Amino acid sequence: MGNTDNSRSTKISTGGIGVVVGIALAMIVGITVWNAVPRGSAGESPAAPQSDVATPSARTSSQVSGSPTREVRLVRGTGIDLDAADTEAEVSEGANGNLDLHFTEFSVYANGGGFAADQGHEQLAEQRCTEAIRTRKNTADSVFPATPGSQYCFVTSGGQYGWFRLKSSNVGSQSPSAAIVLAVRVWPKA
Repeated sequence: MGNTDNSRSTKISTGGIGVVVGIALAMIVGITVWNAVPRGSAGESPAAPQSDVATPSARTSSQVSGSPTREVRLVRGTGIDLDAADTEAEVSEGANGNLDLHFTEFSVYANGGGFAADQGHEQLAEQRCTEAIRTRKNTADSVFPATPGSQYCFVTSGGQYGWFRLKSSNVGSQSPSAAIVLAVRVWPKA
């Protein structure tokens, strides 16, 4: 009955190999970034994403040790003056002048020096951050704000001590309106 060859031949296209390699590289980069970013304390849940407006909220989430916690929203290329009573994010080239925090394409910078990673409850942030800054543990030049719940201590341009917790972030987005939302507190240097 003719030729009966039951073997099968499989061809792999160059495009298929490229897709597999691309997925593998994306996973490797994702895992590397995930492991490089400090985690916040357990039990904190990320906030729901907000709209893409570059202004902070005027409300406070709690009153702790005389310093209200403010919600601040920064889109790429904006900074904020936390020493001012009524703060609004503004487009800027960096954390300079009166601007205390600046969000670039993927990182946050502080004007008064670097950052110290922090963990623990917000009510004790002032004590922990004061100690971290006094002992010069604020050595990270910038932070990559990808993990909701991560917390950092910093110094403002006016010399006040500060703390923030990342509430939400969409920095993985290629959109110029990618934003971060922070819970921020500042207090006078003791």
